[in-house]
Amino acid sequence: AIGLKFPFLVAGSAKMVPDTYREFVQYVKSNKVSISSAGAPNDIIIDAFEELYKPNWTRPMYKGGAPQILDLLGGHTDFYVGITIPALQYASEGKIKAYAVTSERRLRAYPAVPTLKELGVNRVDYGWAAVSLPVAAKDHAEWWGQMTKLTWDKKELHAKYDQAAGIVGEDTDPVSATR
Repeated sequence: AIGLKFPFLVAGSAKMVPDTYREFVQYVKSNKVSISSAGAPNDIIIDAFEELYKPNWTRPMYKGGAPQILDLLGGHTDFYVGITIPALQYASEGKIKAYAVTSERRLRAYPAVPTLKELGVNRVDYGWAAVSLPVAAKDHAEWWGQMTKLTWDKKELHAKYDQAAGIVGEDTDPVSATR
């Protein structure tokens, strides 16, 4: 079952000079910096930036978003493309600089952070969270899909996640998820 989709955030360490996305673009074109990644969806966005802007950066890879955001907070990396959940909290506290989100529209809880599309980058990207089972468990796939849907249908989850991080419930039936 595909239970959720979520946008990504483009952000910088609080110690970095750029305050806006346009300043970020100019900065990475002319300064040697690092931009961290923690997996394939993040890499796709970073690859698109490389094609568009020809930046001068290195790309340290992380096994997960927690160490990635910790190094950004600690000033060990300069910029970040990662999931919104941990990062936007730190952005609202001024501990990192949020430049843009990859969603179709601005996130309701963070209306000051523009989308890439608003900034002239014709790109919308989401990551996906899914429940996967081995083929041997195919008899249980429909049940897992139903449980995922029932869980996401709880309105209190929407209030907790959707407004804060742009998380959206998605198809939960096994056929759509497999496709």
